[in-house]
Amino acid sequence: MQRQPQCFFLLILLASITGSVIAAGSTPSPNKSPPPMNAPPFQYNSPLQDSWIPTDTIWSDVVQPMLDANNFTGALTALLAVENKTADVYNLLGYSYRSLTPPDYTSSESSYMQALSIQSDHCGAREYLGELYLAKEELSKAKEQLTQIKELCPEGQEGSMLETAIAAYESNIGEQNVENKACFLNFYPMSIICTFYGIWSFIA
Repeated sequence: MQRQPQCFFLLILLASITGSVIAAGSTPSPNKSPPPMNAPPFQYNSPLQDSWIPTDTIWSDVVQPMLDANNFTGALTALLAVENKTADVYNLLGYSYRSLTPPDYTSSESSYMQALSIQSDHCGAREYLGELYLAKEELSKAKEQLTQIKELCPEGQEGSMLETAIAAYESNIGEQNVENKACFLNFYPMSIICTFYGIWSFIA
């Protein structure tokens, strides 16, 4: 009979802790919910468009065959050797850096920025930069590029291409969040039952 107050107190304390844990686990972060650390990185590469391709023979004779063969290291070597690099060349550099295994996101972003410093309305570079931001899980920056594309190239297809990439990214994140929530809902009820059973066994 003397253990009943202690038992009651333990049950109340456990219920409070459990409620706090469940509330914390079911409330999404106000910033974003990143995918699990072991999830594969988001990759989305739109096809190269004719309007983004350099007009000299460096493209048709050297770079294009390398990119078609996924020889991104060779493409980088050829593109870096170009003396007077245009916005198109820097855009291809960004694409090649981003396509390496593992990708070089820092050099890729720097190349896209170089392209935009030469030609700010290069919507191909902005579209690829948006895809790069998605790979880095920087959705807000990708949407900023989409806004710029719609203002600079309202008649182009770059806007719809980046919108497709953003939709794919958000769908991917949504599916992962659903999986995480399902795992949480499956795990915690069982842990609560086991904890109550352990306390009951102790006080019985």
